[in-house]
Amino acid sequence: MSYIVLLIVLSAVVYRLARFIVLDTLIDEPRDKVMAWLEQHPTMFWSKVYDLLGCPWCITVWVAAAVVAIQDLALDGVPYPIWTWLAVATGSLVWWGYIDRE
Repeated sequence: MSYIVLLIVLSAVVYRLARFIVLDTLIDEPRDKVMAWLEQHPTMFWSKVYDLLGCPWCITVWVAAAVVAIQDLALDGVPYPIWTWLAVATGSLVWWGYIDRE
């Protein structure tokens, strides 16, 4: 698979996973319970986790890191993993901007 195609595919995967975590209604109830628990534990760490789980832009960066790590370690490997991570995160944000326009 060419590198450009890999970036596009991984970006689409990251977009979908991040959207699922932050916005999709399928996991509304568990997400609401987790968010309520995080609100009840206002330490600096848990407040940052709360912010992360509510922010599509923030979660995308970390989902991209996980997806690129899985691709790199368990599947085919990727050239320049850190650059690929940043490119995939940026590409998935392009998907966010295009698909979820307000």
